[in-house]
Amino acid sequence: MLILFPGKTMCRHREFTCLFNQTKQIMKRNLFYSGVAAMLIAFAALNVHAQADPASESMEAVRTQIEKYNTKMAEAMVKGDYTSSLSMYAEDAYSLPSYSPMVHGKESIRKSSEEMAASPMKIKSFKTDIEEIIHGGDLVVEIGTYDISMETEGSPDPMNDHGKYVTVWEKQDDGSLKIKVETWNSDTNPFGDEGM
Repeated sequence: MLILFPGKTMCRHREFTCLFNQTKQIMKRNLFYSGVAAMLIAFAALNVHAQADPASESMEAVRTQIEKYNTKMAEAMVKGDYTSSLSMYAEDAYSLPSYSPMVHGKESIRKSSEEMAASPMKIKSFKTDIEEIIHGGDLVVEIGTYDISMETEGSPDPMNDHGKYVTVWEKQDDGSLKIKVETWNSDTNPFGDEGM
């Protein structure tokens, strides 16, 4: 049977076939989009798993390791035990103290530490607060702030200081870390508001 529409002519059989083909196309399109959605969900799940994986756990382990070293260093500084603190340096370490020349090599750092130990100023407390850890290859960069309290013989009040530091740690073959580079400086300008 032939049905006439304005501008179109089609039979009922064709109409059914056309409708069937349209339904088939819609189903294929829905199946395609469902597949794409399933793949996106799978990739998202894999990405979340990867983020919660070893890298973040490794960073936490490195941070914990550095916190232990910092505690050991602080205890050694308060006791005046520069032999213990010196054991944390690499042989070719650099120390870049504020208002002093650069010191290179473990032996030079030892001499500098001995001079500090001979001074009348004694460290009463030392604390670090890690702001950020950046890890890449065999090097770990630690960025943080410090608080230190020192006393001088004959002075009634301790001298307190707050500042910031950067320490570059080098991973050793046994998994330990050694200080490769260190630098620090006070937040207080010793020259007053005028600057240098």
